[in-house]
Amino acid sequence: MAYVIDQPNCSCCHRCKLECPVGAIHFKNSKYYIEPDICTSCGHCSTICHNGCISDPENPKPAAAPHGRIVKECDILVIGAGGAGTVAAAKAADMGKKVILMEKNWEVGGSAAFGHMGRIAYSKWHEAAGAEDPRDKTYARFVKKLGDRTNIKLFRNIIDANVDMANWLIDTGELEKGFELYDDPMRGGLGLKYTYQYYLNDLRTDPSIGPGDSGWYITNALTEFFKSKGGELMVNTRAEILLTDDSGAVIGVLANDPGGQVEVHAKAVIVAAGAFTRNRDLMNKFQPLFYQDEGCEPVHIYTCATCTGDGIVMCEKIGAHIDYYNKRAAMFGPMHHPFSYCMVALSRGASAITVDSTGEEIKQFGMTEIGALANVPGHFGWSILDQQDIDANVEENKNSPVVDSRMAVSNWEKDLADEIADGTTVKADTLEELADKLGFDKAKFMSFIAQHNQDIKDGKGNGMFGPPPGGDNEDGPGGMPGGPFGGDDDDEGMGMPPGGMMMPAPRPLEKGPFYAVKMKMFHENSIGGMTIDENAAVLRPDGSVIPGLYAAGDNTRGFMVPGEVGVQFIEGVVSAMTYAMNSGYLASCSAIDYVD
Repeated sequence: MAYVIDQPNCSCCHRCKLECPVGAIHFKNSKYYIEPDICTSCGHCSTICHNGCISDPENPKPAAAPHGRIVKECDILVIGAGGAGTVAAAKAADMGKKVILMEKNWEVGGSAAFGHMGRIAYSKWHEAAGAEDPRDKTYARFVKKLGDRTNIKLFRNIIDANVDMANWLIDTGELEKGFELYDDPMRGGLGLKYTYQYYLNDLRTDPSIGPGDSGWYITNALTEFFKSKGGELMVNTRAEILLTDDSGAVIGVLANDPGGQVEVHAKAVIVAAGAFTRNRDLMNKFQPLFYQDEGCEPVHIYTCATCTGDGIVMCEKIGAHIDYYNKRAAMFGPMHHPFSYCMVALSRGASAITVDSTGEEIKQFGMTEIGALANVPGHFGWSILDQQDIDANVEENKNSPVVDSRMAVSNWEKDLADEIADGTTVKADTLEELADKLGFDKAKFMSFIAQHNQDIKDGKGNGMFGPPPGGDNEDGPGGMPGGPFGGDDDDEGMGMPPGGMMMPAPRPLEKGPFYAVKMKMFHENSIGGMTIDENAAVLRPDGSVIPGLYAAGDNTRGFMVPGEVGVQFIEGVVSAMTYAMNSGYLASCSAIDYVD
């Protein structure tokens, strides 16, 4: 019998599809599935699935041999081996501490294994090259934008940790293995470029998504460094109960591996257990709309299948303050991601227009926390474009100075054919035929397209990806800040020059064939949970510190605030993976001081 994919836990990272030796794995409506008539039951997909959600139903894995309670001791226990946890564990081990890194998945990486955009804004390399240190300007911008709405001291410590972590990795020789300093034309300054060569990067058609990018690299590299310093990695081990002494200080954890219970005693514990997206009860508290999907397209969850909020649950049980209001649990839309990167680029082309499931236009600038699709029938829509838009976008990406863009269109014709076969892109020779296939009111749709085309001919079209025309983006919707730590101009698009990224002038939708690319709400990461102080110590509701307990990464509130400012401004200044790594470094330094 063929192998099967547990689709609710599939993140669509593409790896199984890309590595299937017989091409048996295909994409349909946000999930991958295995064609039973093609699958040869070689089992390769099962051995590489980061989420562990592929299996042979006729040959289940044998149960682990039971064991009695295992008891271990260490100086610092780190729970969770994602972006935050691997940094925290590696730093503590490098400082000579006895460290245990506990991970409930079968391998390290967590959601960072799917991610990119871990940013280092300044380092010894930048200083030697004469670059300006951006931290003071960034801090001033953050204070101006958010003031007392968030923990400004924590933000300052995080951007300092960004630099301290980079210099630590330079001193250890680890950064040189994968990074080099280079001039970044998109950001207008010096940046760090990933120079590693993972074989998956040569296969992927979506270079910004899935195993093989920077999150995959840094978590695996730091895990090996951690082990070389004497650290102990425990995988397939789920932490469940934090242990405390009579004073309320955290002194360890009770956990379970496949064979039985594990008890770890530690002088300090760092909880970096990741996001809470896969926990319906927690999501109903953080973002109630998320699982309200009756009669609608469900939100596509891209986070790792192990993101079940374990850290939040454990900390709340011992009295930690969980902030359910100040969080990020974004459902971006409209977007078509993570499918093929080629189609993402095409569906966002200058001439493309987005309509809801009935054919009504959707207008949205920038990004909001719930996205435009949360307010339309069925929570899905279509991006409409024509052949000249595809041709222009392919040509532009083929000649792009950005290698990822060139890679994205290297196989665009097959990508497009796969999208059409899977039903996520609809093709028609005429706009009338496209309206019929999508079930739109033909006369209304044709009138709308005619008006759209006339507006472009009259010079009313907008060829800008970024803030809306005339907006200053100080408090309203628009592009996110770009450049190192977000740059200096609130009108910047994320990682882009001031004013956003210029797109080619829009063209009327006139040249067939015509295409409709399906858009769904898409969830990439959550940040929220424990309230921590400026040193990453976990706080009680009264503001006092829980001794011996630190937290980092997505299971903390950090300095997040809800709404557009959280999605657009904070994410643009310190992206999710950057915050994870830097908060892990900060928590490790604080835990080391506590132990000493």
